[in-house]
Amino acid sequence: MVVTTLRFSLRMGAMAGEASASPSTSTCKPSRQEIAETLQRLHDDTRTRQQQEAARREAQQERTRSLVRLMQLDSRDCAKVALHAASATHYNERAAVAGQIRALETRYQKEKKALAAIHDKYGLARE
Repeated sequence: MVVTTLRFSLRMGAMAGEASASPSTSTCKPSRQEIAETLQRLHDDTRTRQQQEAARREAQQERTRSLVRLMQLDSRDCAKVALHAASATHYNERAAVAGQIRALETRYQKEKKALAAIHDKYGLARE
């Protein structure tokens, strides 16, 4: 497209009486050097755009990797919290059972002492 625009502007310049000093422009054909410069500029522009696009993609991938790492950390934290909650529940259940056992043991000892004080029909105390 740039080459076409260059040709068009060269033709328009020749039509308007703006003849250049070089014989190649007077025939409305761009010189090889002009074509090479135009192509080089186009290649440079393309290369620059590709590098910018590659940098943009790399930045996007880095943001995605960071987000994935954050989600994994969040998942691990969630799993740790769930494990801790389950452990705490289990510990509380064990503590409640241990409390019930102590209460039953205390009651048993009281009943045992109370029964030891009662004499049997032979007059002997139970031991």
